[in-house]
Amino acid sequence: MHDAISEQFGVAEDLPCADSAFLAPLKRSPEFRGLRPRLAGQPPHPVYDSWLDDGFHFFVFQLVPHAAGAEDGGLAVFAMHPDQHEPVSAVTVVPTDTGSHAAVTDLRTPANSYIAPLPGPPAPGYQTDGR
Repeated sequence: MHDAISEQFGVAEDLPCADSAFLAPLKRSPEFRGLRPRLAGQPPHPVYDSWLDDGFHFFVFQLVPHAAGAEDGGLAVFAMHPDQHEPVSAVTVVPTDTGSHAAVTDLRTPANSYIAPLPGPPAPGYQTDGR
């Protein structure tokens, strides 16, 4: 899932890491607190990936798979900015049952949520006939 998102959104490999000073306000945010039961790993919930791009500090956390036997629970992605005391963006990106799309849920404004196609063929183990 992480690789597919990186490909689709053009995340560069050589970007610097995000500033960890933003983790405390991020973890105090209502969006993060609401996701705690869905986050993989034990508190303080490890950061899966982070990067700094155009002044925004991005932090990625893995989600627990939502179905028994599922391998990938998706990701939670937060963007922080020095001018804000809370996340400027907070989304979850969860693969659909087919593996060819992802449900992108905007945690700040759920009405802005959508389904997005993932590039490339579905991951192994996903049915491609729509069932």
